[in-house]
Amino acid sequence: MDLIRELAFLILLNPPRSLDDHIPEGSKMRMLFDAVEKQQVLNDEEAAQLVYDCNRQDKRYLMLKRNLIKKLTELVLIADHTDVNKNNFVSIKFELEKNLTIARKLLLQNVYHNADKMAKKAYKSAQKFHLLDIQLDALKTLRSIYSLKGFPKETSEYLEQVRTVREELILEERLLGSLELLKSKIKFSVASSYQMAEEVLNKLKEIISDAQLSALPFAKLYCLQIQSICAAQQLRWDDMYDILQQIESHLEKFPHLITETLQTDLKVVYIRYFKATGQFTSAADQIEKALDITRYKAFNKFEIQFENLDVALKTGNIELATALLKEVKNVPQFDQLDTKDTGGWFIQEAYLYWLLCVNQREDLLKSLYGSSDYKLSLTVLQEQTKDAVKDKLGFNIRFIIVKSLLQHVFGEQDFEYEGNSLRMYYTRYLKNEHFKRTSFFVKQFYKVLQSDFDSDIIQQAKEEFNKNIESQPCYDPVELIPYEVILEHLQA
Repeated sequence: MDLIRELAFLILLNPPRSLDDHIPEGSKMRMLFDAVEKQQVLNDEEAAQLVYDCNRQDKRYLMLKRNLIKKLTELVLIADHTDVNKNNFVSIKFELEKNLTIARKLLLQNVYHNADKMAKKAYKSAQKFHLLDIQLDALKTLRSIYSLKGFPKETSEYLEQVRTVREELILEERLLGSLELLKSKIKFSVASSYQMAEEVLNKLKEIISDAQLSALPFAKLYCLQIQSICAAQQLRWDDMYDILQQIESHLEKFPHLITETLQTDLKVVYIRYFKATGQFTSAADQIEKALDITRYKAFNKFEIQFENLDVALKTGNIELATALLKEVKNVPQFDQLDTKDTGGWFIQEAYLYWLLCVNQREDLLKSLYGSSDYKLSLTVLQEQTKDAVKDKLGFNIRFIIVKSLLQHVFGEQDFEYEGNSLRMYYTRYLKNEHFKRTSFFVKQFYKVLQSDFDSDIIQQAKEEFNKNIESQPCYDPVELIPYEVILEHLQA
């Protein structure tokens, strides 16, 4: 069912004229296609019941589903990727791959005259757009063609070109692999790691030189992306902004490198930069632009809305935060997110719930939960977030803080144990870390807990925190609600 849904989403981004020919209107196949695409059915049981009034194991339904997947796959493969509005390397690459496939099929039958022309044309286009993998395939095809023709000189020349391009491709792939590994490590974390970034940057110097980068646009883009992530991990926000400007300049020179995925990734980085530096209006502008190019069905809109909710919480816009959370949790794709991802959302929800309680916004509590007396279950929250809080310096510290805040709201007493536990946590994980705002706050917060939220201790905590953060103007990535705001509410 998920495969049909995703193929339908892909096809309807640019609906082909032959859709009705492949999946005729009024047919059982079209009924299933429309029902899945419009989310009228969410699983095989519902789909089988709708189309044949049978169960999911019925042979009629299984055959219909298999035939629909086959038709949709054909439509994806024959799609025209030359749309001028999507003139990026992905679209160009698909088209060149199709042409090279035809050339290789001709070559299998020893029909190499037109295969020669097609491979040379593909190679020339691949050179223009710096597609090393396509260049390599085209050169290997040409090497085979001239071997069949019996031309040793040309065969030898193509052999040497294959070696050169293969070396460049290996270099490019190493950088892409490093970038993707780095992204995988930070995908489900709001923590930052100075040491990890330092190791990545040192490895980067070993992989490639500036001279090599100048001739390989994709490699340079990957390198800049790695450097921007590392700058964020080390909280070097000014350096990160400079790197983002270098990426923009690079993309102006090589616009075919731009894809929707890259645009989204860059906007997320800009959002995090503006968020960290307190430029919330600029962050909101980037969020608005990112929402225009992302979709829940593609799952990339969740990341933007996560940042959107973050900004709303930081700026105290609890009306917007409530509306955002309601929208996201009602999207069908939300339940398909990884539990590490949903765990982050549930922690954000816990902070929003705390803000609604301390601000006595019964109207928003009722809007969000159906009752102004709703009590968030800490037991359920712990279960919902167990996969997300495995990082010691990211969602885990967010959870520890909000759990104590909610326990205080619920009227629980005797926080000495929680205070002592947080003190040990601070000594073990935060005392010498580079995100100082969080370190300063936790140091004061565990004293507040040990005092059972004594008002004098809260006042002292405020004064100590404000004194220590004068030289720390930027928010930490792990900081959700500004720590000053939390201390103000505790004193109220």
